[in-house]
Amino acid sequence: MPHQASDRNATSLEHSRQSRSLIRGHRYVGIAAVPIPPLQDDQFLLSIEWAGVCGTDLQIMKGLRVERARVLGHEGCARVNKIGSSLTDHLSFGERVIVNPTCYGRPELLLGHNIDGLMQTDVVLPGSLVEEGMVLPLPRDFPGVLSTLIEPLATALYALEICRGTAGNVVVFGAGIVGHLLALELLRRTPLTQVTLVHRDVTSILSSPILAIPEIKHVLVSEIVCDQAAFANTYFERAFVTTPRTATIGAVDTLIPLMVAGGGIHLIAGLSPHDRSLWCQNVDLSEVRGQNWAGLPWPPQRHVVHVKHPTRQTNVPIMLSGHRGVSTEYLKRAIDVLRGDPQRFALTITHRMDIDKAAHCLTHYLQTGQRHADGARFLKIAIRFGSKNEGEQYVDPSTP
Repeated sequence: MPHQASDRNATSLEHSRQSRSLIRGHRYVGIAAVPIPPLQDDQFLLSIEWAGVCGTDLQIMKGLRVERARVLGHEGCARVNKIGSSLTDHLSFGERVIVNPTCYGRPELLLGHNIDGLMQTDVVLPGSLVEEGMVLPLPRDFPGVLSTLIEPLATALYALEICRGTAGNVVVFGAGIVGHLLALELLRRTPLTQVTLVHRDVTSILSSPILAIPEIKHVLVSEIVCDQAAFANTYFERAFVTTPRTATIGAVDTLIPLMVAGGGIHLIAGLSPHDRSLWCQNVDLSEVRGQNWAGLPWPPQRHVVHVKHPTRQTNVPIMLSGHRGVSTEYLKRAIDVLRGDPQRFALTITHRMDIDKAAHCLTHYLQTGQRHADGARFLKIAIRFGSKNEGEQYVDPSTP
């Protein structure tokens, strides 16, 4: 059994014995004072600066996914506050870090899912995260608020790497934060790419922070589903599915008739076990997605299926791929991309707020279904746990 942290470490900084944590309940999110347990030799304590709210968090809060963690949150940054004696060679007091929420081959180490996450002022984490290389230093001058975009942007970068050669006519089906970041990154890489971003409703389109970018065409799901003839001459070369898991199969069924021969559909969105498309019922799509996990294997797994096309009356080859999680290499790449062009991506963080306002905003969402705060629809919420001005570079001065 591990022992408590050494006295030398304990004197590094006297810390509160309680963490202010966002705790999810039935149709509400509250704030609780959670005792911080005595630190063990194989543990470390993080003090959170910023944490992001992603679509997966919202699904868990709504009860659409069952997870063990009391406190959610897998995006953001923190400072190392205390270090167990067995980890002193690997971490430094005061060091800024991010944590990769997914570890290849270690499904029990899933931050914000089966390990309490970052939506709290302080969290004690197991040293196995350090041993597995999941704790990554963050440059001291990196804007903390942008750390909430590192993991979702890394997800987009990994998807694009799997689908090498992405250019031409591309559709991103699902206009959440990953969908928006994918569209922006596609244009950053290949400005001549034509990107179609598919939204669930008109409010989503009108509130999109990238609505004014002419190279991105915003359309409704209903436009494609109800009027596929209008898209029949479009034929997409690549498609990325970034919907909530309840809409993934519908997205795939809609996209397959609109793909060119040899085109590819990449699954970022979650799936239930054994989910199958109407067009390829012999393919377990959840298995396809799970075969690329946190950057491995490489080269990635892809599957070519031959689908009898409903309008072309012929068998059309479609490449299917997907992935879960990212490796730390893609987190590093995301940091570099964000440092190189912060303004491009910062606009997707539509709301910045403290823990009290976040609890109110998320409870309102759970009780009404309305993604609104301060009179505007939220795409990405960044929750500030550090000091008022910490990490606020590249923030619109009008933002409260």
